[in-house]
Amino acid sequence: RNLSRSPFKYAYRFTWFDEAGMEVATSASSWIEKDIYGGDQQYLSAVAPNPRCRDFTIRFRELE
Repeated sequence: RNLSRSPFKYAYRFTWFDEAGMEVATSASSWIEKDIYGGDQQYLSAVAPNPRCRDFTIRFRELE
């Protein structure tokens, strides 16, 4: 648990899938960078980019 005053830097992105489980190519697939401080909470939300989307995954990566 990071309780320091230094932020933890990370990026996330959603990948959307259609009803057949195939990935839907969208311009919204770019990484979004965020900072979070120890003890804080963040909520992430997204809206499906088109009506074909039925499911999603979310990926995270640590930034330097």
